[in-house]
Amino acid sequence: MIVLLGTGGLNGGGYIASKYVVLAIYGAILVLHGLINSLPIQYMAWFGQLGAFWNAAGILLTTNVESLYLCNNKKKGIDKLQVVVLASSLKNNYNI
Repeated sequence: MIVLLGTGGLNGGGYIASKYVVLAIYGAILVLHGLINSLPIQYMAWFGQLGAFWNAAGILLTTNVESLYLCNNKKKGIDKLQVVVLASSLKNNYNI
């Protein structure tokens, strides 16, 4: 179902995976998950730090890009500070 939704659905095209393809994808994810869980704790700690950095960098980047875009395309009398506060609070709530 996820493959179908990710490729556009039945209307206007899309990829419909057979039950064997879906089972193979689930099996591959299961094997990869098992391999990652069998790594030493040092690697797991490194992946955790990488994930935290990636999350923080993504939120900072999207917040700043959105704020700059919204401030440069000011319409309907919205103050720049209001836009920055609104975009930042939305991104912070996403992170929580």
